[in-house]
Amino acid sequence: MGDYVFEGLPMGLRSLTDQFIKLLKIEQGILAPLQVGGEVLGLMMVSGLSLNEGDVPAMESFAGQIAAGVLNARLTQQMRNELSARKQAEEAVRQAENRFKALIEKASDGIVLVGLDGKIQYASPSARNMFDYDNQADILSNPLTFIHPDDLAIVLNAMNDLIHNPAYIPTLEYRYRYKDGSYHWVESTFSNLLAEPGVQAVVINFRDITERKRIEQALHESEKYYRALIENATDGILVLGLDGKIQYESPSVTRMLGYAPESLIGMSAFDLINPEDLAQIAGAFMEGLSTPGFIHRGSIVFFITAGSGVVLKLSAII
Repeated sequence: MGDYVFEGLPMGLRSLTDQFIKLLKIEQGILAPLQVGGEVLGLMMVSGLSLNEGDVPAMESFAGQIAAGVLNARLTQQMRNELSARKQAEEAVRQAENRFKALIEKASDGIVLVGLDGKIQYASPSARNMFDYDNQADILSNPLTFIHPDDLAIVLNAMNDLIHNPAYIPTLEYRYRYKDGSYHWVESTFSNLLAEPGVQAVVINFRDITERKRIEQALHESEKYYRALIENATDGILVLGLDGKIQYESPSVTRMLGYAPESLIGMSAFDLINPEDLAQIAGAFMEGLSTPGFIHRGSIVFFITAGSGVVLKLSAII
């Protein structure tokens, strides 16, 4: 076999190169590693009858140039891959930001970000529209000045607890000032995201519950009104459950039947009825359960007090 130059090859490549040369039946040539900074990028093989050891320096120089070119090509491709990956990541972030921005700006609930200094950093469009503020500048101030004085303490206490315990997520109901000076009821949920790099604020999600509070107040007043009618009525009133047990008795029942106030609660109303009337009343009761709105008028004989033996015949509506 001819002369081969192995001195410049790493030990790990010599055996593999020798096998490769034998496989290709190359008799004479020069081998030079493509090496840059101690890293072997490949192997250059030049074969020919006119080559000799005097050509080795030139081949090594040529191999160095090729190695540098290969390394530059690899670094360029790596840079392109990194740039492509970065662009994809940036595009994904941009799309995510646009998606969440759209969700926030189109949400019916108001969203505001409040900094550690207590000032509003951002207010969503619905937050401004909810209280008739025209632009961002109108509402970018201390939100505490908008809270009704009577409700300020509960908000301050919640904010204080929130700062000291980030896991605390309170939901509060309080009054917030409308642009015209009137107050609307809001239900707000506070979340401490001061430690989140992309937020660094307390996030407040809120909705206007003025109408709900009005309905609740109307129901409360209505309940007070009808309770007053019942409690001052001359007729006795019993409310029975599906099992026939008494759930409510009006004050007049005490006067009419002689039992202690509320002593009938939990007792079966059928235990108070004369046995001769029991079948009729039980039938009317069952018919009433199966027919919503059913009204039965008739006379029932009640025992006035247990053990007294006195009975009273009353008119009743079931």
